[in-house]
Amino acid sequence: MSKQEQSRSEVIRLYIEGHIKQNTAAKRMDVSTRQVRRIAKKYRQHGAKSLIHGNRGNVVVQ
Repeated sequence: MSKQEQSRSEVIRLYIEGHIKQNTAAKRMDVSTRQVRRIAKKYRQHGAKSLIHGNRGNVVVQ
């Protein structure tokens, strides 16, 4: 995981556990409050691996 993904994981964990509010999480990650809900839903279903960008490891052929 990149440092940004690790940071997001920590912020989402704090949000899910109720230590910070949705608005605070959105500001810390620089996303909208709606995006926080979407990220948290995926995090609950699949854990921290859901925060890794989907294109990681794909080779671009031109």
